Amino acid sequence: MNEVFDYFLDKGVDFASVYPYKGEEQRCQYLDTHNPKNGLDRTFARKCADSLSSYQSGILKGETCVGDINHAVIFSWFGTDKETNTPYWILRNSWGPEWGEKWLFPYGKRW
Repeated sequence: MNEVFDYFLDKGVDFASVYPYKGEEQRCQYLDTHNPKNGLDRTFARKCADSLSSYQSGILKGETCVGDINHAVIFSWFGTDKETNTPYWILRNSWGPEWGEKWLFPYGKRW
């Protein structure tokens, strides 16, 4: 799993709106659209499964997610906490709608 995410970090990952899945056999097309300023960084794939299992609410802090990758989540959008002005990402987990805040959880961008 580490190699896949290393590739994503090095080469980038496009949004579905840029390179949509068509559900049919076709040739791969190279699109040089990766912009590191707008892209995701290493925090979208970390060793977070332990801290995620006990997550209930609030912004999950990144310091609890260290080591080799053992879980992956999907980036949904950015946000900022109105009270603390803390930037965060809203991530979607795969553990079902009963987990977290209906699949979702905010993850602190900076720590």
